[in-house]
Amino acid sequence: MPSPLILVVDKDKTLHNSLKTQLAEKKYEVICTDDYNKATYLVEKEKPRGIVADVDKDDLSWVECVKSKYTKPFIAMSKNNEASFLVELIKRNVFAFVHKPIFEDTLSDCLKCCIEFDDFEWNILSGFERWLEIEIPSNSNYINAYCSFIIHMMPEFKYKKMMEYAIKELIQNAIEHGNKYREGSVVNICFLKTPTLLMFMIKDQGTGFDMELLPHAVIGPQKKNPMDVLQYRKSMGMRPGGLGIHSVSRIADELIYNEKGNSVTMIKNIANL
Repeated sequence: MPSPLILVVDKDKTLHNSLKTQLAEKKYEVICTDDYNKATYLVEKEKPRGIVADVDKDDLSWVECVKSKYTKPFIAMSKNNEASFLVELIKRNVFAFVHKPIFEDTLSDCLKCCIEFDDFEWNILSGFERWLEIEIPSNSNYINAYCSFIIHMMPEFKYKKMMEYAIKELIQNAIEHGNKYREGSVVNICFLKTPTLLMFMIKDQGTGFDMELLPHAVIGPQKKNPMDVLQYRKSMGMRPGGLGIHSVSRIADELIYNEKGNSVTMIKNIANL
């Protein structure tokens, strides 16, 4: 199988060789250019599996032009991580965001998810930086893509990386246990931000669950031995885990499920952090 072709667009030519080397080690074939007009031509001629491009506010019209010709995922790199700019990228169906300076693992993780798609589109229900609401298909490759934006839309505070873990865990639960990866099903993710708190509301289309009837998870009113939970999951052919919601409940200030059990609200107070 041929290596996936990635087009890298960056005005800083000094980055071309380092990115080529990094991506070649991950078995990607790479074309680099610092010319955005040439990049548009290469998109149509070479039909890369993914695009990684350095962009800023002045480049949004170019992003629109490329996305009108190209449905495969587009990864934006930038030193600009303002929330308003990130929302504009999402509105233009940019797949993921990498903040410069680039960390190799971050870009590799995005590309690994990126090449799984033949086409890509965000379904945006609210596109404000203080109220971002989207729907995603029941596909785990969307999780890192979503979090690549949302981690920068949250203000800096002590437990930011832990919040990222909690968000990923809740979305994965909605996809895996709620929708059961059912084709055509979606997960609704709503992010609200105020000066004093962050709120995430995640809703799946499943039948819900009862906290007392989850033998595969270390949660609920009954104390469960984590090793017993791991053994149960193994016997049922499930992936290792079971500690997710328990961990999330310790990260969040409030974790509230609706009566049906298919929607969860996570609240983190940030006023004094």
